[in-house]
Amino acid sequence: MPDEPSTSSGPLTPGDVYFSPHEDDDFDTIFTDGRTPVAISPNHLKNHPLHKPTGTSEVLTFYPTMEEFRDFSRYIRVIEQKGAHLNAGIAKIVAPEGWTPRPSKQDFSDVDNYEITQPARETIEAMEKPGAFFKRNVTCRRKMPAREFREMALSAQYRNPKPNLEGIDIEKHYFQNILEGEPIYGADTEGSFYDKETNEFNMNRLGTLLDNTNLKIKGVNTVYLYFGMYKTTFPWHAEDMDLYSINFLHFGAPKYWFAISSEHADRFERFMSQQFPYHNEAHCKAFLRHKTFIVTPELLRSANIPYATMIQRPNEFIITFPRGYHMGFNLGYNLAESTNFATQRWIDYGKDAVLCGCSKDSVKIDMAPFMEMYRPDEHSAWITYWYGDERSEWVPKKKETNKKRQRAIICVTPAKRARLAASDGSCSDGSSGCETEESSFMRSLPGYIMSNYQLRSDSDGMLRKYKTNTKELRSDRIDFFKERQYNSGRNPEWPHCSVCQYFQPLHMMAINETVPQSSRRLIPTSCFSKTSEEDEKDEAKFDRLLHCSNCEVTVHSKCCSGDQPNSDEKWRCPRCRNKTDVEIRTASCQLCQLRGGALIPCQIGKDSTWVHVICALFNRRAVFNNPDGPSACFVEPSPRQHSETPSMPPLPEEYRSEHGDMFEHSRWECVVCHRTDVGLIPCAHCIEEDKPVIPALAHITCARRVGFVCEVRDFPRGAVMICQKHEHSYLINKSLQDYTNIKVGDNVYVEEEQCSSGTKHFLSGKILRVDKKATVVVDFLDNSCSRDNLVEDIQSCECLYCENGDHQYGARVKVVWDDKKVYDAYFRGKGIMNEYTIQLDGGPEVKCPRNKIKSKKEYKNSNKT
Repeated sequence: MPDEPSTSSGPLTPGDVYFSPHEDDDFDTIFTDGRTPVAISPNHLKNHPLHKPTGTSEVLTFYPTMEEFRDFSRYIRVIEQKGAHLNAGIAKIVAPEGWTPRPSKQDFSDVDNYEITQPARETIEAMEKPGAFFKRNVTCRRKMPAREFREMALSAQYRNPKPNLEGIDIEKHYFQNILEGEPIYGADTEGSFYDKETNEFNMNRLGTLLDNTNLKIKGVNTVYLYFGMYKTTFPWHAEDMDLYSINFLHFGAPKYWFAISSEHADRFERFMSQQFPYHNEAHCKAFLRHKTFIVTPELLRSANIPYATMIQRPNEFIITFPRGYHMGFNLGYNLAESTNFATQRWIDYGKDAVLCGCSKDSVKIDMAPFMEMYRPDEHSAWITYWYGDERSEWVPKKKETNKKRQRAIICVTPAKRARLAASDGSCSDGSSGCETEESSFMRSLPGYIMSNYQLRSDSDGMLRKYKTNTKELRSDRIDFFKERQYNSGRNPEWPHCSVCQYFQPLHMMAINETVPQSSRRLIPTSCFSKTSEEDEKDEAKFDRLLHCSNCEVTVHSKCCSGDQPNSDEKWRCPRCRNKTDVEIRTASCQLCQLRGGALIPCQIGKDSTWVHVICALFNRRAVFNNPDGPSACFVEPSPRQHSETPSMPPLPEEYRSEHGDMFEHSRWECVVCHRTDVGLIPCAHCIEEDKPVIPALAHITCARRVGFVCEVRDFPRGAVMICQKHEHSYLINKSLQDYTNIKVGDNVYVEEEQCSSGTKHFLSGKILRVDKKATVVVDFLDNSCSRDNLVEDIQSCECLYCENGDHQYGARVKVVWDDKKVYDAYFRGKGIMNEYTIQLDGGPEVKCPRNKIKSKKEYKNSNKT
């Protein structure tokens, strides 16, 4: 039977009852909670004692009964419902008393006859940074009899000099002597010492997804033996393809394990990049899969990365979870057996796994069959995005136009156009864009130098431009001086707040060497609250600017912290206050992995980390602690974690699911930096296109650095990003592509004003003439787009440079609509529209755009339908 998905909405608490989802189960059992043994003998507990944690987290230990032990897949679901995968990257399962994997044998005397293939000599070298080490493996023999290996492991040269150490003393002795000696490890030798008849937890047939899909992939389904001696080490790594693994110790000295939960994996990976800069993603984006990198527990503690420890004894299993990192070493001669396995929860890790491209032997699994079978709703789009399959049928949802701004009159008369052109704020010559404070807010700013930055649509140059602009801010670099320089260099840019600057297009940059005490806030509070509640949308409101005395970042009080310090008081941002120097220097954004800008504390599941205010603003799984001056935020973990963020305020479902889970919880590639991440921001225009493709996705910090524009929208959109490919999209009027040609003298039908019932009425008439009219394309805050507004409909703008309606792309404008009301919008570009003058039968002349006219054929076909 294929593995079933968990029925739990989250981890169970100790003492909760797990009810089996299988209808054929004839019992309901209270399982151990991972901490307290249930109904086992004192002798069994003596042989398999609970481990006293020496790390900052806890590895849960489970003691199943024989009845519970019979169903491997079910028991894995049980321990995850207890939160075992959240506590650490591993869990321990103690085999029931009296159970053995080889009941036909009384001892392991036959092991001596086994041949170990390619035993490797291990050499560990110290790196430049204290507490960081690099391990090298050199194959010392093609084959070695196990008897010879045992004799070597027990010899005076290789045996454990202090086998009686316990707890933290074991760790101290290992790391104090880590550079001494060259132990030999008999790892990755194919084979198994299970009896074929053994059914419980049999590595050769665990009955999980890898078995049920009949995938026999070398390095995945294979069972491996590990002959260890003292100090043989497995450095920090996650399993290939982020699979689960099971490790059983048959006999001998214990194994000592360190583990990090998948909830802390992103931060751990960034930390390791900082410790090993020459091996990081610049050379291999999955360099930790090389299994050659070691750091001490003290180093993890200094970076505030939670880790756990565990001792594995004979007849005990260690389970490693998807994307859980682990490392360890052997305390003496022993024999272990291990293999990988998969559950349905793994699929969401496997399809997003970052693979090593350095080695030809690296494990790669074709995830298409898994996606097709277990994720049918995502399969088509996923295949299209990564492999270019043209069979995709996924189509983005359509958005309805805001009903508050419907056209009041369909046919626009010359008299009406004249009224609109004479509205307050228009230019004396009937055009917009005069060089006045009213028509251009930016021109009225005193002392500012206007940038001549040009939009760049060169996709080939985006990555190069991004690397140039972020070289000193990447998470694998620690240079606080450069970061302070970056923040200081951004401060002169209007409106000076490092958060609001994202909403001033990069090609409309205005710079003033003097940073004022306050400036206009470009982000309404509703964007921070992420709710439909109405708030002040007066963009002319000013807010106080705060300057961090430590990292040099400048923010509006209501955009970060909400603090109101005294004018003579030195202020520190949330990232820099009450933190150690190590925490401040190493802090980087969890959502984009860059440093610089305004960072605030963030809780994601059990992980306490940092995020940019701007990244949390755009992320649809993030909510702020205070929308009127946030000092911290919470992010909803990916569903694959089966985790919850403690004390996280609720997010409105309408907001959280606005773009759908497909973009929020899967890893996609940023179109700018080409790094794969979850929670990338989709382009608001791409997502509306009638194409079965994934939209352009990017980190918002990457998008800014190459000139993508950020704009405010009404709830539930809040804030949107628009990629560079839409810079000239207004030149194609897609709405007219399906219309037939009409010309002067043709008899046509003209749509008149709608009735209250919504029924359309048409009047017949003849085309007298056709005039070309210059139009503007604008996006309104309700996410609707208008392509047929006339140039004079723009009442005022905030361009740096504009003339005769040639506004700058992405500039904020105010548009007079047909109902005589003024609406906020963003300028997209200019176009040309045919305006038809029509003599109605027995009536007046009217002027209409093409989409309000039907030819005889179109009118006839519409009546048929």
